[in-house]
Parts: sequence; structure tokens; C-alpha cells
Amino acid sequence: YVASADGLSGASVTLTGAIPIGFLFGVFAENMTAVTGPTSYSVGTSAHPTAWAGNHALVTPPLLGYRNTLQDFANRNIALYQNPEDVILTANGGTFSGGRVKVITRYVDFEIP
Repeated sequence: YVASADGLSGASVTLTGAIPIGFLFGVFAENMTAVTGPTSYSVGTSAHPTAWAGNHALVTPPLLGYRNTLQDFANRNIALYQNPEDVILTANGGTFSGGRVKVITRYVDFEIP
């Protein structure tokens, strides 16, 4: 599943339902344009705000195409989500004032086609 957060603004940005029902392996965030404002950002949920990245880089020069990796994951366990869940990008050391981030969730679902 792929979602995009454009025109980042404020202390956090919520991607509604970015985690579908199923077994989740991880969430990856990729800087598509320069993310401005904070010194870094976290990637997680309301219950676990740093689950997949606690300090996602966006320092100068902008790390376009930078993606978090398994080493950034605070929780490396496969999780079953029985309901869709939001992914939250939380600004660290400031607030978002611009940029675009692509969020990719890696999961397996068991819905009958």
C-alpha cells in the first residue's frame, strides 16, 4: 500500500488508514521533495509514535529519496491489524512547513478476492 503526504504542515501529519487490515511487516517513509521545518521526523501510530523511525533524516542538503530501513524500526515484530490504522509523521525539533513524503506499508492480507 502506498500513500503520499503533500504540503506537510504543523506538528504532525496523519495518513488515514495507511495500514490496511492484515499482517504488517513494516512502514517505510521516503522523502520525495525537501521536507522543511523540523530537524527530523518520526514514523509511527498514535499508540507507537516511533514504531518505524524515531529520527527520520531530512537535514541539509535534503536527503531526497532517503528511506528508513529495518534498523530504524523500534518494533521488528510482525503485527496483525484487524482494523485499518493511521500512520502519523511527527515533527522533531520544529514543525513541518513543507515537503512531500511517500509512505509504503508492507503487509499481507487474507481477504477473499
